[in-house]
Amino acid sequence: MAEGQSPKPKVRRKPKKETPQPIPEDMYGVIRSDLSTLTTILKDDPSIADHIYDIFEEHLHRQVTGESYERLTISLRVLVGDAPARLITESAKILNRFFFEEIFKHSEDEAMRKSVLLLQHLTARYGTRVKDAFFLSFRYMEDDWRTAEVSLLRKGEGEQWFIEMDLEKYRGEEIFLRMTPVSAVQLTNLMIAEIQKIPSDAVDQEFIQQIKEGLSTMKKKYSRKVQGKETPHIDGYA
Repeated sequence: MAEGQSPKPKVRRKPKKETPQPIPEDMYGVIRSDLSTLTTILKDDPSIADHIYDIFEEHLHRQVTGESYERLTISLRVLVGDAPARLITESAKILNRFFFEEIFKHSEDEAMRKSVLLLQHLTARYGTRVKDAFFLSFRYMEDDWRTAEVSLLRKGEGEQWFIEMDLEKYRGEEIFLRMTPVSAVQLTNLMIAEIQKIPSDAVDQEFIQQIKEGLSTMKKKYSRKVQGKETPHIDGYA
């Protein structure tokens, strides 16, 4: 940060607090069955655990793509079968230790508890990348943004403000923008103009409501009259 710049609080989502997630009874029956099958496989051949790690490492240690999740699940199915592969991939997307503690608590024997600990360790090590791969397989694209960090800053003691934005793509590429307030508003205007063309059922309505509330707040803050007329539009925009 250059000398004289006064940083404002970063606009970013706070990590969600981990809370217990009770497992529905109907779901627990499937989990219990899959876990029993996986435990039997591991008891018959303990080296399978190492092969599972190898598969995760093979498909996730490099850049995650839209095909990574499917390739991961196919490889696991070949190794341990459909049911255990389902348990491994589904549990790896549950980034909450209480889920594993709940299963561990209801495990029948030491062998089954070891299987739960294996699943928990796989999730702790690869879970965020498994989730990225899962979303890339149907919701996002490799060139989509994965994380965004936005900061409002002021230069010196004057009123010269600017906004910085750090974006990271799913493919790992990083983009840095430093914008004046006018430039940031222009970019926002362009995005909103395009978003309005999207069919209403293509976007979660909760997100749309958040945008509406944000725009309402902006309207109240910046709306002002100039000689009985609304403030003119930004230069270059209709």
